[in-house]
Amino acid sequence: MGHYFISMTRSKSMLSEISIALMVGQIHGEFNKSSCAYFIDWLNRQDSYDTKIDDFDRLLKNRKVNQLCQTLYYDLRDYVNREDPYVSIKCSDGQILKIAKSLICAESEVVKDLLDSVDVNSGVIPLTNVSSDILLEIILFLKKKRDFQEITDKGAAHYRGWSKAFINRNRPILNGLHLAAEELQIKSLLDLTTQELQRHADEHLLQCFHYFSAMSGNNNRSREILKELDLSMSSGRFNDVACKDFKDWFAQIGDSGKNHLEEFKALMDPPDFRNVCYSIYRGDYRHEEEWDQFSLESSDGEVFDMVKSIGVDQSCF
Repeated sequence: MGHYFISMTRSKSMLSEISIALMVGQIHGEFNKSSCAYFIDWLNRQDSYDTKIDDFDRLLKNRKVNQLCQTLYYDLRDYVNREDPYVSIKCSDGQILKIAKSLICAESEVVKDLLDSVDVNSGVIPLTNVSSDILLEIILFLKKKRDFQEITDKGAAHYRGWSKAFINRNRPILNGLHLAAEELQIKSLLDLTTQELQRHADEHLLQCFHYFSAMSGNNNRSREILKELDLSMSSGRFNDVACKDFKDWFAQIGDSGKNHLEEFKALMDPPDFRNVCYSIYRGDYRHEEEWDQFSLESSDGEVFDMVKSIGVDQSCF
């Protein structure tokens, strides 16, 4: 989308068309003045191509500017290329977003099927389980994917790098993106989010395994873990079979003749065993004390503890 708008700045007629579209959008209440001002300021900057693209990605983090750019982009593309109409989609939060018919239909069989019962020029497709924030990111993903495909072979390496950056930027809503991709049956995005969620699950499982391996050599903690399992079984908190399986596995970690990691992976497949394992792992206060934490004081004087790795990863401040 950023590449498209930059290319439009080379044409006086298209710049005029953009100005008219912004003015009409403000009159009809579709765009607010500040969003238009941000976009026009970016459009008129005399920066290098790469700098403008980077600035545009940052600009899209503003939700209202993002919606303005999405609407303007597809309206202008419709103006330039009338045979590629847009589709209006109503999200679960009531927002209506537009996306090129050819773009969404090429990726989502679900939307393609829904179009059979909707008038593309005036109708709206309802998505009751997908929010506008999620759909905006999906539209950006699909557009970027098509842009790289149009560049063909040279774009493949750039796409891999961009898709990784896309996932990192959207880590807080990764589950939402995955569920939306699954519901809309967007295979490319579903494969990407599935792979990332699996990677996180594997990392968590490995951390859990190493933790219990270390605790098996700590006689005091070993006894406490076994005691917790007995209490959980007597209280009915966890499945008895899962607790017994965990006790059997935990008791023989010191046996060097077995591949305990592979055995642990196999045991972690059933949800009952995972519940037992993660409950003990997450609830161990000794484990929490090992984390490198820091404290934040809010404006009203409240103090909160936070894991350092999480804070540093998400906040440059």
